[in-house]
Amino acid sequence: MNYKTPGVYVEEEVSFPPSVAQVETAIPAFIGYTAVGPKNKPTRISSMLEYEDLFGKANPETFAVAIKGGVATAMQTKVNDYKMYYAMQMYFANGGGPCYIVSVGDYTKPVAVGLPTEEETLLYGLELLKKEDEPTLIVFPDLQSLVPAAADVAAAQAVVPVASYHESVATKAKEAVGFVTDAVAGADVKAAVAAAGTAAATFTVANPGDLDIVRAQAAQTVLDAVKAAAAVAGATVASVKIAAQNVLTAYDKDLTTASDIVGKVTTVSTTLASRAGDLVAIGEAYSVYNKALDHAGSLKDRFVIMDVLGDDATFRNKVSSLHQKYGAAYYPKLKTVLSYDFKDADVSVTGALGIKKLSDLKSANSELYYQAKKAIAAKQVVLAPSSAMAGVYAQVDGTAGVWKSPANVGLNLVDAPAVKISNKEQDLLNVDAVAGKSINA
Repeated sequence: MNYKTPGVYVEEEVSFPPSVAQVETAIPAFIGYTAVGPKNKPTRISSMLEYEDLFGKANPETFAVAIKGGVATAMQTKVNDYKMYYAMQMYFANGGGPCYIVSVGDYTKPVAVGLPTEEETLLYGLELLKKEDEPTLIVFPDLQSLVPAAADVAAAQAVVPVASYHESVATKAKEAVGFVTDAVAGADVKAAVAAAGTAAATFTVANPGDLDIVRAQAAQTVLDAVKAAAAVAGATVASVKIAAQNVLTAYDKDLTTASDIVGKVTTVSTTLASRAGDLVAIGEAYSVYNKALDHAGSLKDRFVIMDVLGDDATFRNKVSSLHQKYGAAYYPKLKTVLSYDFKDADVSVTGALGIKKLSDLKSANSELYYQAKKAIAAKQVVLAPSSAMAGVYAQVDGTAGVWKSPANVGLNLVDAPAVKISNKEQDLLNVDAVAGKSINA
């Protein structure tokens, strides 16, 4: 045993050869999906840097940004099931040390429960752990994707009307621009400009509703383009008309993008709602915990850190292993201060005069570009607590000792729990006068 490395060690002092292996405690094994790295091979790492070196980073999220009045609103437009990278950030930030990564596949593979004999599934990764002596904790970071919480569904549903509103903005703006563009005609340039001005003037804001302002601003935008084209030497009615049509094309692109965003956020909402209501699939997802508890009960040298992913009644009903003493469940999810990884070229943009991607907005309007980036950065990564708690287990074992319960410890990189719990509700969790099964909350 090497005592030069700080940690907590289990050593049996008897006259006979030790019957229990001498190992460091609180060594988690994280089973899931990674960008790259050794597949189907439990791999020991000791830092976040080592994880990134071997297994890569997060699967980039897909966002859309709607811009109105200089204000950017970010929306998630695709369900991303891969949480391992963010889970590892939480683990190491909360005191985690050496651990094992069991990568069962990359981000092209769906998160799947599978069978112990079926590669690229979570249960296959669990089966691989039987050959490893050192891991003492088992965590499944990606499992939360299969069982959305009510808060996840509600958050996705709340985005749909926001996207629909911006689609309405784009629709009304295009209508106004189209009306003014159609009016650009006359015997000469002066007459064409005058006709455009008359058309634009019909969009008043005497009783300014939100969309009234949108229409008036859009009409003024095309009128300004018409006037600028008319001021060019050698301008003709045709050249002025083309200038107006170019503006109309830009607004048409905005509307196309806005409509596409509505379709995507609606798909996200329906996908999560469907998963949350599929009790068969939820039962299959929770079967991973049953298998892991049986695994721990059989080997008797490891422990399963679980997450209550949906409602607690379903969790209690579905997690029915006879070896429940080999696990602990945590609730609720955590709003972290982590930001999602994304690529500018994958971010759709509407409301920026025909610019469809964030990567193009940077050179066109740096101010709006950085506002859009800020809006995306403000989207909090919401994670199940198991990975952070694995870090706490390691921290407490390393500082206070294995006899200290991993509770009443502050969590790093956490803004707030996803579900608010009052002091009164928390008090009731700590005392169970009937069954004596209190929850340390």
